[in-house]
Amino acid sequence: NATGTVISKDGLILTNRHVIQVYDFSSDDFILYENIYVRFYNETEYIKVDIISISDESDLALLQIDKETGCYFNIGSSEELKYGQKIHTIGNGNGYGLAYINGNVAAPF
Repeated sequence: NATGTVISKDGLILTNRHVIQVYDFSSDDFILYENIYVRFYNETEYIKVDIISISDESDLALLQIDKETGCYFNIGSSEELKYGQKIHTIGNGNGYGLAYINGNVAAPF
């Protein structure tokens, strides 16, 4: 079991790469799980996903489900940020470790 974040109304989901791949010590490589399904917290149906993109460096994966969603996080552009705006970040900044942080923009870029 793992978590992900819906980032578009057409069903794009952001999760971690280690959710969809497992490290195989015998081959010294990552192996993709064959079938990946998601289930929303308020539903009982499982939905098969397609893998759109995987980033080893940031330990992120982008998945696609064939379902429109009404609740999602909007991924924006740093060029659109405003002073004081609430933001959420996820990733592995400079390789220091995985993190999810929320806060406010403290200064313009």
